[in-house]
Amino acid sequence: MPDATVTIGLISDTHIPFRWDDIPEAVFECFAGVDLIIHAGDVGEMWVLDKLSQIAPVVAVHGNDEGEQAKQVLPFQHTLVAAGQRIVVTHGHFPDRNEEMERRKDDNWHPKLARWASFGKRSDAQIVIYGHTHIPMALKYDGVLLINAGAIASGGFPVRQTIQSVARLTLRSKAAPIVEHFDLSGQNKKFTPEVDLDAGFMMARDRYQESVLSADLQAHLNWIIKEVYPLAPEPLLAVFTPLLRKRWTGELQPLTLDELMTAVKSDHLPQVVIEKLRESSTFSQYL
Repeated sequence: MPDATVTIGLISDTHIPFRWDDIPEAVFECFAGVDLIIHAGDVGEMWVLDKLSQIAPVVAVHGNDEGEQAKQVLPFQHTLVAAGQRIVVTHGHFPDRNEEMERRKDDNWHPKLARWASFGKRSDAQIVIYGHTHIPMALKYDGVLLINAGAIASGGFPVRQTIQSVARLTLRSKAAPIVEHFDLSGQNKKFTPEVDLDAGFMMARDRYQESVLSADLQAHLNWIIKEVYPLAPEPLLAVFTPLLRKRWTGELQPLTLDELMTAVKSDHLPQVVIEKLRESSTFSQYL
């Protein structure tokens, strides 16, 4: 039997065009010559996969933060076999949002890694490819190789992805898998992600993202998310997104409270939002 070799491009968390405009050109350079591309979720719009398929065939799963079409047509989990090695692809989130939000409070890496490894063990797979964390990683846990390519876009509206990355996975039927991560910010340079499991999840996350809000606005972020945002999500996103787009790319300094409230006053937000903002002494002075 011949020794088959398969090279797979790994990408995740593109969030295009909601948090990033388009696939970076560097991705096409890193994926040149691959046999297959795997997208581990939070694609954005489906044309992102169409564009990647100009390089090689694409397998994808949906994430927790998708456009409606991607949620409907992409699976939660996918299993494939290449070069004799079984691979499970999943975004890695909990389907139930309440459970997802509760589990995010746990800073311990090990329950997270154990859960992702369990996806592989249930399928007798040697490899699990996941996304969701925006943290590049490749490590063996409970006998399963866990691979996260990293992310293209930010992990949330208040932060930006400081290192955009993808990965290449080379499989040979008679050899151990080879994982290579690429930092897209420079010369598509290879790098080895270093994650200190004992230091906790938050520490690792903060290596790959930073706030795009000034200190005065950051101090009120939790109140905005809990008390204001649920009142009118779409109108508020329409205000926030243009202000943040050039902050996600690093072109502008962090967004200030003054800048935000200038935009709020110039927009026609629902009255219920204005009334809630007036309950805060910080925001009422602008209204």
